[in-house]
Amino acid sequence: MNVDRNTKFLMIALICGLFLNGLTPWIKPSDVGAKENTAISENGNNSDCNSARKNSIKSLDGVNTIERMVGYIESKVNDIERGVSEIDRKLEGLSPSYEKNEN
Repeated sequence: MNVDRNTKFLMIALICGLFLNGLTPWIKPSDVGAKENTAISENGNNSDCNSARKNSIKSLDGVNTIERMVGYIESKVNDIERGVSEIDRKLEGLSPSYEKNEN
């Protein structure tokens, strides 16, 4: 493949540029920039912690409410199942006319 001199120079320059770009994190790593924030602000309360605490308490209250509702629904379903089983037991003891109507 015939390539002129300028094209070779451009290709070498691009390859070197890409290679150096890939080595940048090792040559000069960037500063992380992390700064330590104290948990206690000037007035003694950290608003971020307080708001997170309030949100977690609200979430916990919501979970407790849902657990109570699920327990209530489960007890009602059990009551309905018990009622249905009693009705089935009573229907089994009825006369044979019930069985004829069923078929």
